[in-house]
Amino acid sequence: PHCAAEAPHLKKLYASLPHTRYAFVSINADGEDAASILAFHIWFELPYPALLDPNPSDPGTFHHPGSPGPVSKAYGIKLFPTFYVIDPEGNVAWAAEGEQPDALLLHELKAASA
Repeated sequence: PHCAAEAPHLKKLYASLPHTRYAFVSINADGEDAASILAFHIWFELPYPALLDPNPSDPGTFHHPGSPGPVSKAYGIKLFPTFYVIDPEGNVAWAAEGEQPDALLLHELKAASA
């Protein structure tokens, strides 16, 4: 439910930023299958890509979250949503767990790209 609450805000924020300077990608951290993630992106009309991060030993579906995959484990994702702002050099400039205010996300994105 938290990701669903954030999706409209992220769509609006993404649309407000120049795509030559900012990129968004979502990572499915509970190992859902491609059909489930595609349905989420279609439902919310999200214009940016999603990374599937399945765990082969415990894959998820829309009705059953799976276990974290290798990307989610590497970044230590524990709560949904989790945000990472990556600077132009590829470093994590900011991270936060849970729903975040739009103004804070925008501030952190601009600070990392300065």
